[in-house]
Amino acid sequence: NKERANFRVYESVKESLQDYVQFLKTNPRYQQAIENAADPKKFTQSLMEAGYATDPKYAEKIMGIFDGKLLNRMIGVMDR
Repeated sequence: NKERANFRVYESVKESLQDYVQFLKTNPRYQQAIENAADPKKFTQSLMEAGYATDPKYAEKIMGIFDGKLLNRMIGVMDR
């Protein structure tokens, strides 16, 4: 089954991240995720369990990006 959903549009990455944080903080269903924010794996799993994403592999995919070579390379460049 495919699910249709509306998505928000932003003028900048900064604006989207600010809205994302505000959205999570103001919705009690994501409280467990907020409490797990220091641990990326627990955070993404908690978001998924709270119903944040429609994709059943959401946490797995996000962690694949988080643990990926490209992101780690980008972080290394930013640390210079």
